[in-house]
Amino acid sequence: MPGSALQTQITIGDRLKTLKQQLFVNRYTECEIFTTALTAVRDWQILNVWGAAGIGKSSLLDAFRRIAETERVFYLYFDCRDIFGTQSIFVEKLASGLQDSAPLTDRSLTACFDALHHIALSQPLVLVLDTFDEIGELNRWLRESVLSHLPQRSLIVIASRYSLENRWRDYSGWRQLIHSLPLGSLDFASTRQYLGLYGVDDDNLIQQAWHYTEGHPLALSLASALVSREGQAAISIIPKRPDVLDTLASRWLSEISQASMRDIVEAAAVVRRFNQDLLSQMVGRTITTDEFENLLLTSFVRHSQGGWSLHELVRDALSRALKGRSPSTYNLLRARAVNYFATVAALPGELKQRNTALHEFFYLVGDGLVRAALYDESPTPGSTLYFESAIETDLDDLNGYMAEWRQTRDNLNGHRLQLYDRDNQDTIEQWIVSEPREPDFIDTRLIVRNLPGTMRLLRDQDRALRGLSIVFPITAETLPFLEQQPVTRHYFSQLNAAQRAEYIIHDTPINNWFVRLADVRNPTDKEARSILFRELVGLLIRPARFITSTPLPFYQELLMRFGFERADLEAHTDFGTDRPSPYFVLDLRGTRLSAYLQQLINHQFGANTQLPFDPDLAGAVARQISTPNDQPANAMDHPLLKPLTEREREVALAATEGLPNCSIAARLNVSEITVKKHMSRIYEKLGIRNRSELIKAFWRSTASH
Repeated sequence: MPGSALQTQITIGDRLKTLKQQLFVNRYTECEIFTTALTAVRDWQILNVWGAAGIGKSSLLDAFRRIAETERVFYLYFDCRDIFGTQSIFVEKLASGLQDSAPLTDRSLTACFDALHHIALSQPLVLVLDTFDEIGELNRWLRESVLSHLPQRSLIVIASRYSLENRWRDYSGWRQLIHSLPLGSLDFASTRQYLGLYGVDDDNLIQQAWHYTEGHPLALSLASALVSREGQAAISIIPKRPDVLDTLASRWLSEISQASMRDIVEAAAVVRRFNQDLLSQMVGRTITTDEFENLLLTSFVRHSQGGWSLHELVRDALSRALKGRSPSTYNLLRARAVNYFATVAALPGELKQRNTALHEFFYLVGDGLVRAALYDESPTPGSTLYFESAIETDLDDLNGYMAEWRQTRDNLNGHRLQLYDRDNQDTIEQWIVSEPREPDFIDTRLIVRNLPGTMRLLRDQDRALRGLSIVFPITAETLPFLEQQPVTRHYFSQLNAAQRAEYIIHDTPINNWFVRLADVRNPTDKEARSILFRELVGLLIRPARFITSTPLPFYQELLMRFGFERADLEAHTDFGTDRPSPYFVLDLRGTRLSAYLQQLINHQFGANTQLPFDPDLAGAVARQISTPNDQPANAMDHPLLKPLTEREREVALAATEGLPNCSIAARLNVSEITVKKHMSRIYEKLGIRNRSELIKAFWRSTASH
């Protein structure tokens, strides 16, 4: 019959279902948890699928539905956006979902419960609540009047942007019934698989897509839509496509309901990392704890080293929009952030905190080349690089490294690298060469045995040697060695007796360093190169003088942009008469660090921007670093510490050196918990809020006595 023929034809819905199955990748663990939960005995009732907007919650729920159909499970789905916060609408939709499967005496909630219990006698029962964040005032009613009356065998799936465990933490018992299932971005392999479904097979483009989208499913979906319309090459311009970035930003910013929060989010988009104090300084008002915690609750904010950060794609979209809409506001926010980071870096504080601030300072104040060379965040998928000091057992590795250098880098042909400046969305091409004579100048055995700690090795998770750096301390003990070695010898041979005497240091702290080498095994390894550069920049947090020399134009350019000055000395020709190598010096001894940062700010923002430095406090950085385990005379009798017990004074003094709690605990042979308790009492007795205030108060008081 014609009617029967029509009924057997494939529908648009059938094709859509097939496409969804084909495009569903990676969430195999989540599906296995759902499948097992349908029949297994479990001590939880609610499966909470949660994650950022566009992370793939709806796609996962579609997969759950397909599993339920295969397993002959009764599956009830509700989109909370369709309920409009009204009890009667929810009950009506529940009754409508049940009427074809179970007898209803009426369409009341009680009749629905009877039907649900009847169904649960013969088959698994799943109730799905999607977009639960939109449930509004029904939250409590749904929990107490609906969920609590469902059959114990039923499985409740709640999809939300935020963890239900956190939202229901004040409701006794409910948290114990929740199995949390957070969704993250796709890994690199899944990203490759997903893009492959759209015909993207170019490794370079897949790497770019991974870099731009961070594996975020919605971002990948938008990128794939571009590919479908414009071909694979469209991936290269994702960061410059307003249609992609604006869609992402609008989806995420729908979580911000308060207009007063928009300026806070925009400020957070100007910087890579932020905290409450920084955002307060940037927006020009005190951000309350409630406001900051509301920001942290959004799905596009994540904890990162040194604070919190926005998802990179959100940051890209918001900063680009702000820069286009109001350049003056964007520049003001950026200038305030630069001042904040410079102040934290230049004043006494925890060394790790100051180091993080210095990197954020350079990210903001540096030009595109600096950002691209040091902060192009494009790690190789799955890799974890780390540093360690070279020891004798590393000599075989080092010999192999140098032998490979001689074989593969025996000329100056070099490689053309594409470095990406994410803030300006620019690709910067640089010609990178390696100095072929270096392996003949570096005696790895001599350095490892006689100058321990000066050679640092960069390894990956398989302990493969990816790069290395050599930084020599200049002291009375090392000076004779440096005066004999290639490259370093010519610097010291040109000094007069008075200048040479400045380098004859017998005791710590060491305040002169020669940065001899920073090298990556594979010249195209951008990740390793940027990590090496960043570690070397971390040295600048110490009040010291830094000297280096290189014939390579790329490195010379970076040195100049970091504020190194060409020394008034003759360039040496150890690398060849056709390759003269000048010396570069950056002197940050004493109070020069604050002046150096101010100079960089003036160059970027003009001479009218003055940092709020207390000269005495800025000078205390050198004293703080120069006196580890050796506080100023009579430090235990310091006036600031008089209200404290003897043990509290010991803890406070260790904190003023910039030591973290774990190091204080090790020094005093106590637990970290004990240190935290002491710190809380110290803050209370001294009337201060945090460690930074303690450090500043101590060194300001020290400078004035």
